[in-house]
Amino acid sequence: MNFSFPYLFLFLFFTAKLFCQDVLVKRDSSKIQVKLLEVRTNELKYKLFSYQDGPDIIISKKDVAYVIYSNGVKEVFNSIENPITDNVFVNPTPPKGSVRKPDNIGNYIKFNLQLGAVMQSLSSNYTRREPSRSQTSSEKYSTSSDNYVYTYNFGFNFLFGNNPYIKHLIGVNYLRSIGEYNYSFGSFGSDGYSGYTTYSQDYHYVSKIDFINAVTGLRFKLFKKLYLEPLISINIIIQSDVRYSGTTIKNYHSGGPAPYIYKTEKGEYSNEKVSAERSGINSTVSLCPRISYDFHLKKQILGAYISYNLAYEYRLPWVMAGVTYYPFKKLK
Repeated sequence: MNFSFPYLFLFLFFTAKLFCQDVLVKRDSSKIQVKLLEVRTNELKYKLFSYQDGPDIIISKKDVAYVIYSNGVKEVFNSIENPITDNVFVNPTPPKGSVRKPDNIGNYIKFNLQLGAVMQSLSSNYTRREPSRSQTSSEKYSTSSDNYVYTYNFGFNFLFGNNPYIKHLIGVNYLRSIGEYNYSFGSFGSDGYSGYTTYSQDYHYVSKIDFINAVTGLRFKLFKKLYLEPLISINIIIQSDVRYSGTTIKNYHSGGPAPYIYKTEKGEYSNEKVSAERSGINSTVSLCPRISYDFHLKKQILGAYISYNLAYEYRLPWVMAGVTYYPFKKLK
């Protein structure tokens, strides 16, 4: 018993001395046992715990991740250049996904510009419905050419939502539609006396219609960069140049068992301008499914698309193809 007390005293002395040290952990994960002398605004002053008679050492707080004081309190030092989160990592590079990235507008809204070409038949821009016939009159629309023409298209689109597989698309674009068609009309009636009259119109229409298309729908991700977009398009006429050329003929027939034409009135028209509505062309709502593909080119995000317009009542078909460009990195 007399010899055990000195050993116990020495054990307690060295144990207490061991726990009087401070632990400095640098940002490269290395640990140093030190005795902190002073904590300044931008730096720490300490001595090596194993060499307390040695010189004072000063280290910048930018190089220190945290300090565990001898009483067990831990102090974390944040740096503007390399901030430390609430979780302290032994590895200076935190595990992937351990630090939540702050939300920004680019996570919910994407914006792109589009520029493309439109291919359409010259048989566009006339009603597909045949007007109703009667016993005294008839009218008919017919196409005059199966040739195709090319025009341009440009616009922009917004993509909304943070779901990586489904997004809501709203866009506005401009396109011009060019078409040609024939119109004929005939009627039969009384001249108010004992005879009758026949009236006919034969016109050839040429139209140039400028549309603003407001499109909306969903964008479904099929593969890594391939998307299907079943869109609804509201095709609004903003400007029209519709002209017609042709003739009108009104014949007056006599009565009796051997009628004959005793008077003819004829009108000739050349490049006469009429409104789009009068020629049977109206604003429409249609389905225009589109397929698009996004890709990277020299750190820029581009896309390619192709779509087809399916008009219901009025003949406004077109195939559109072009490219899109994401101009803003925060909204890419």
